[in-house]
Amino acid sequence: MRMPDVSIEFMDTEDEGIEIPATFAGLAGFERWLHDELCEKDDILSGEILGIFSAQKEFRGLVRIPARFRRNNLSGVVFPAAEYAFSKEEGDLILGMIVSHNHPANFPFLYDEIVWACDLDVIESRVVTTDWVYSVRSQAAGWPAPETIERINAEIDPDVSLHDRIARSHADAAWLHARYEQLSRRAGFEYTREKYSPGKAESPAVTGEKKTT
Repeated sequence: MRMPDVSIEFMDTEDEGIEIPATFAGLAGFERWLHDELCEKDDILSGEILGIFSAQKEFRGLVRIPARFRRNNLSGVVFPAAEYAFSKEEGDLILGMIVSHNHPANFPFLYDEIVWACDLDVIESRVVTTDWVYSVRSQAAGWPAPETIERINAEIDPDVSLHDRIARSHADAAWLHARYEQLSRRAGFEYTREKYSPGKAESPAVTGEKKTT
């Protein structure tokens, strides 16, 4: 697995930001901060904050995903309603890592996010919401090819247009969850949903000085 030499932080400074801690006490501490500071406040205008962690769940860096979204330049599959993008430097840092970010209103992954998790061969990608934590990860044989995920996603409801599928995915979290259960079984990756719990980490949620971005 590729590991970065140093901890790096990438943030988009064009948008109004929120107070970001300088570092976090592991994955559990980061997800507590996401839940308490963003999910509980439903702060969709601040966009999404993606934390990057090693296989040992040690903090490596952050990527800001602005609320306005950007075009995905890593994957050939882009849903217009979720145009994420990572720079090459950001993508290199995410490669082969554990990542976690916030979503508003208890919504699971967007389809686009599952594809880039596959593209970047992450160990696990997680979404923290007010009530749930969603997770996707590869099986022992590795991630399926993105083309396989695309094909099976289209086969699940071939009579539904792409436009209608996108619209429903942003309006019906239960429908999207059920769809991903089916997609993961057929495509060959793991998808789970668990009730959010702050856990029993001994260390505080955050450490270090705070800064505003």
